[in-house]
Amino acid sequence: MRNVSTSVLSLAAMVLSSMTTYLTFFDARYTLTAAISSISGSTQRSAGSNGETYSVSFFHYATPAIILSNRGTRSLVVTEVNLVRSSSKDTCEATEERLKPFSFESFIVEPDTVQQMKLEYPLPKAEGERSADEAFNLASRDDLWCLEWIVFDQNGGRREPLMPAMTFKADYVPDEDGEYLDAEIDMDAPKAPFTLLTRGLL
Repeated sequence: MRNVSTSVLSLAAMVLSSMTTYLTFFDARYTLTAAISSISGSTQRSAGSNGETYSVSFFHYATPAIILSNRGTRSLVVTEVNLVRSSSKDTCEATEERLKPFSFESFIVEPDTVQQMKLEYPLPKAEGERSADEAFNLASRDDLWCLEWIVFDQNGGRREPLMPAMTFKADYVPDEDGEYLDAEIDMDAPKAPFTLLTRGLL
């Protein structure tokens, strides 16, 4: 009876040791999720005239607040988070237009952690001009912008997932004096979380 108990204990110890070894060295899993909790924006206007031509410029800025979660056992390194204009208004189809945030540094997302970050992006400048007897030639804008993440895993593998970031609509209408334009801005972000990367069975 004692031999049976000893054998059972030995087998249990081997199983526990095997599980510990697996979890320590081979259980490489992660699920990186991002959600935009809020988005804010601002606009600066510059206008002037030389007596014959009127010109106006708008500088738009977008600031998404992002909640990032890594559920798993391995760290991930985020080296870039770029704002990319989509060629489609419905899904993320990246164009060559990429915007980098102000004051960004690479960072590590540790296993089983949740962190919040805010990034500010300068959007493309909008410019228009007119002569004294003409209207401004500044068209409205209606774009989908996406976040392009550059992420490296523990093996040095590079991933570049895309996620919807915001819709940006801008209408340029005459100001109170009627000489220049004002901007009417509407920005909205998706409410649901987005899975950027996932690996592992558990």
